[in-house]
Amino acid sequence: MNKKQIKIILCSTGTKKTFFDIAFKLSKLGKFYLYINKSDFNTFKIMLNADHLILSHSSFSYFASFINEGKKYIRNNFRHPLPYDVKVVRDYEILDISYFNYLYHVFSKIIFIFKLKISNCFKFYFFNY
Repeated sequence: MNKKQIKIILCSTGTKKTFFDIAFKLSKLGKFYLYINKSDFNTFKIMLNADHLILSHSSFSYFASFINEGKKYIRNNFRHPLPYDVKVVRDYEILDISYFNYLYHVFSKIIFIFKLKISNCFKFYFFNY
């Protein structure tokens, strides 16, 4: 399948500005359509008829995954049990790094955020003292 035959529809809510970066990248892969803030019914129909459905971590796309007969994918750590035919894609597989390297990056970000929160608590404490 060549680039002109691929049709990508991103369904969501928000503003066009929010999706600028992802729209730019996806438009390089094929015909790209941004379907935002549209009818829930029409959005659901698009998801049901997709040849490849990439689920978000939402109940809306989760329900569509039960009815859609195409290939389905989701990032790891979704909170509901998935239908048998949904392929779980691990973040470290997409990034093409080892699982341990992935864990290192995740934990280093958690520690960084923790340090920020601690330092903000102390700033708040000292300013109100």
